[in-house]
Amino acid sequence: MTTPTPYNGWRSKRLIFLAPEPYHEDFLHAMSQDWTSFTNAAPMLPTPNGTDGAKDFRTWLQKAMLGVVICLPGEDAASEAAPAEPSAPELPPGGPAVRNPAASAVPTLNAKHTPIGTLTLTGSPENMSRMSRHRRVDIGINVSSAYQGQGYGSEAILWSLEFAFKHAGMHRVGIGAMSYNTGAVRLYERLGFKPEGRIRDFFWHDGEFWDAVELGMLEGEWWERYGGRGKRGVMAKEDAEGGAEKS
Repeated sequence: MTTPTPYNGWRSKRLIFLAPEPYHEDFLHAMSQDWTSFTNAAPMLPTPNGTDGAKDFRTWLQKAMLGVVICLPGEDAASEAAPAEPSAPELPPGGPAVRNPAASAVPTLNAKHTPIGTLTLTGSPENMSRMSRHRRVDIGINVSSAYQGQGYGSEAILWSLEFAFKHAGMHRVGIGAMSYNTGAVRLYERLGFKPEGRIRDFFWHDGEFWDAVELGMLEGEWWERYGGRGKRGVMAKEDAEGGAEKS
């Protein structure tokens, strides 16, 4: 008799979602040097970022309502933590393996967890406790360019929507994109987000101004599309994951 796999809310079909830890800072620093993913995900001026910037970003992730490092789990990954490899004696017991400086720009922490991006759910930055009654958050996602085009972005977004609506009790989830990132806008619409507006000439990029495109999904829309209990909901989710444009 087959024993059913226990539910793990920090896993999706191919991904595991980890709390940002100091040992992720090498990866976060590498991500800040990834021109393609940075300019598609962040409106800031793309300047070289030092290691202190990676620490600041990790701190910001930890302060978000939900801030995670998106990882590919190894074959034997059974926990949300990334323990040390035996070959890292310079670290205290239980610490993570250190990236080899000569390795790829997107480091592998160890054989169990390979970080490929970050994801956040954030609310209003001012007086969050007074704004919480509105039950709305925005998704921020950045996948390393080395791992784009394989559906990981879609999978992570679907996971974050389930977390927001089913577990965190949100009423609205928003997501945005620069208008030059047409692939992202098409993907978000395919996943069920509704276009809600454009802010004209909001971003300066590559020598010209571009619009900000705002999209959103309400809890009723998510429950109708993905949250149905039983076969109908499972089939709807599988159809979305299988037919979503690769991100």
